Amino acid sequence: MFILGASTPPYNVYGTASSCGNAITADPATGTLLAVTYNLTYSSATYGISAMGMHGMAISFDGRFYYSADARVNSLWTYAVHKTTGELDLVDVIAGPVDRSNPRHVAVHSKGGYLYVVLEAANALRSIRWMQRRGSQVGQGSFIR
Repeated sequence: MFILGASTPPYNVYGTASSCGNAITADPATGTLLAVTYNLTYSSATYGISAMGMHGMAISFDGRFYYSADARVNSLWTYAVHKTTGELDLVDVIAGPVDRSNPRHVAVHSKGGYLYVVLEAANALRSIRWMQRRGSQVGQGSFIR
């Protein structure tokens, strides 16, 4: 089980447990958790994936994207965060840079543009550079050395 609080409106708290996740609204003044507003199942017939293994999570510096590292299927999942509800829409799935590298944890560069990923089985740390459009992230990228 992992949990992550957004620092931008609507200030949702996101929780994940392997193959499912939740968005929980929080009172911005008190931090009190109010209600589960969104349930997410990490699977996609589009990608032929049914058993997920989400571990690390991160939210972009501007709150527009949510990232999940999936060690079980060797992928990094990117979701767009709806600006008023905090709901997540799948944008991209990036395969690990080598077979069975197992992305496990993620961190976002403070000014955006890069995401850092711990590859557990490969015993490595890799960067992902995000495509830029008019100075803002578009949520897609690829591993770089």
